[in-house]
Amino acid sequence: MSFTPATAHGFGQRYDLPLPLPLYLLGAAAAVVLSFVIVGLFVHSAPPTRPHSRSDLFDYPLGRAVAAALGVPLRLSALVLFAAMLLAGFLGDQNPYRNLAPTLVWIIAWVGLAYISAFVGNIWPLINPLRTIFDGVEAAYRHICGRNLALDKPYPHVLGVWPAVLLLLAFSWTELVYPTPAVPSHIATFALGYSVLTWTGMFVFGSETWLRHGELFTVVFGTFARFAPTEIRTNPPKPQFLLRRFGTGLTYRDQVSPSMMALVLLLLSSVLYDGLIATPEWSVVESAVIARLSDVAELGPMAVRSIGLVAFWLLFLSAYWMVSIIMSAATQWQFSPRQTAQSFALTLIPIALGYHVAHYLVYLLVQGQYIVPLLSDPFGYGWNLFGTASYRPNIAIVGARFAWYTAVGAVLLGHIAAVYLAHVQAMQTFAARKLALASQIPLTALMVVYTCVSLSILAEPIVERSRPSAQPSAVAENKIAIPADAVLPDADSGRLQAIGPGQFARTKLVYRLLGSAFHDGTKMTAADLLYPYILAYRWGIRGDGRETHYDQSIDTATAPIRRQLAGLRVVATDTASKSFRVGDVDFLREVFTIEVYTTSTSMSPEREALPAPPLEYAALASSCSDGRSSRAKLGGIFADGSHSPRR
Repeated sequence: MSFTPATAHGFGQRYDLPLPLPLYLLGAAAAVVLSFVIVGLFVHSAPPTRPHSRSDLFDYPLGRAVAAALGVPLRLSALVLFAAMLLAGFLGDQNPYRNLAPTLVWIIAWVGLAYISAFVGNIWPLINPLRTIFDGVEAAYRHICGRNLALDKPYPHVLGVWPAVLLLLAFSWTELVYPTPAVPSHIATFALGYSVLTWTGMFVFGSETWLRHGELFTVVFGTFARFAPTEIRTNPPKPQFLLRRFGTGLTYRDQVSPSMMALVLLLLSSVLYDGLIATPEWSVVESAVIARLSDVAELGPMAVRSIGLVAFWLLFLSAYWMVSIIMSAATQWQFSPRQTAQSFALTLIPIALGYHVAHYLVYLLVQGQYIVPLLSDPFGYGWNLFGTASYRPNIAIVGARFAWYTAVGAVLLGHIAAVYLAHVQAMQTFAARKLALASQIPLTALMVVYTCVSLSILAEPIVERSRPSAQPSAVAENKIAIPADAVLPDADSGRLQAIGPGQFARTKLVYRLLGSAFHDGTKMTAADLLYPYILAYRWGIRGDGRETHYDQSIDTATAPIRRQLAGLRVVATDTASKSFRVGDVDFLREVFTIEVYTTSTSMSPEREALPAPPLEYAALASSCSDGRSSRAKLGGIFADGSHSPRR
């Protein structure tokens, strides 16, 4: 199965994977099942979770010295960045690539801090700027008035963490459905409104109480941090920095609340929903729903996606609830389905982390580099405060193979870790080992389904299935009719010329490419994606004394392309896509669909690599040496001098 990454740079490269996608799904499912068998055979008791099994780094002088040296600077840095984000959002350039707010909030905070929380430790309670501001104001009020600022009203136990669940749903809606989540002023407005809501909750119920139940990032990062090898405790009388095994915080005898269970399932479903709405199948379903209900109500994509976000969450909740019923029956109803569901909910956290890494790691590595120049110029005013404003992100820091194998590995390891932790939890929950094993069979089956669904969604936007030709006579001759408006680069000028009617090819290959913006904010067009082909003709053909426009290395590297290329056609440009989508490699601008016709007959379209120029030449489609779009140097590349085909 061929893999085309949804790259942020201009010309997507397609790689041949060793196995078709169904075999990857089968192998991943088999690995999850095998891990269940191995854990069941060799793990006979739960590891100890007693406090004395942990080491407190603050018991050592070096640990206390490091904490003292980093605590205040980290807290002040977070506070300054929060203030800068608000000011940049309201006062700065509204181009998302020239403003600190989008990169800081969506990439560094939401994605980066999630990874730190899960794999290092939960530093959010130490740097939370909302807590820093409220605690500072309360300390000043206490000094002046002699009493606490907060009213310290009793928090209703029935609420649990439902406020955080609703805020996570709203946050996910903003990220996945709201049409302009990358506009800096919108981010600043949302952040200010959320701050007021948080401070109100802290004023009514007390700082610590609201942070534990209603502050979204404290609850989410704290949930992820249960998997981490450290536990940071900031409450009096003594701060602690405990070392422990990975996943220790996810296995407790106590059952979590229904609201925490709902939060875990929302974390799972929202990440997968992010990938789902980018698939061609979703586009088909979305269009069909809008068309079917057009006589009843005027539904747009926002309404459909809003309903889909909630429905996908409820689907995950329903599936988990049904499995909990089966688990309860398999264990002779020692616990009710609700108790069973609440006992094992936290063991799903490694799966959520695996999905998070699969969808967002490459995005963090590529798009996260923009924080370097933005720190020097947070408002987009042309400043260079720290001398890093001229830094240009390396968009080729990771490749397509890394992205795919990292995604597969993250999903698989997340499920295997969940299998182990669920078995440990079962050993602590059920007295008989036989019942513990019986309880895990339905849960493992659910994890296998999760594995296959997640990998399918990850691969779907980048898998192109072969379709029957629309020309029966051409199929009979093993030929594909090339549309008359398809183009080929002119050997002399490199401009794209229509090939006209009556032309045939042996293979049709299709690119689906996610566009982005260049370093200067210029919008990418189809011309940028076709430029590598033009380069192959303009600089790869010798003749008529054009030695100044000939390069031997380009000629050698691109000769197979010129021999096999029969036509190029820009099929469509999807301008309805979001201008920003967390979970892909870059801010999403448009989806370009480009057909490539070749004379090759050696392999089927589903297995043959695209006739793409080498990576070093394809990179020219992204930016030239001065950071401008490649079309800026080439001029109009179509026959009429334009940057896009005329239809």
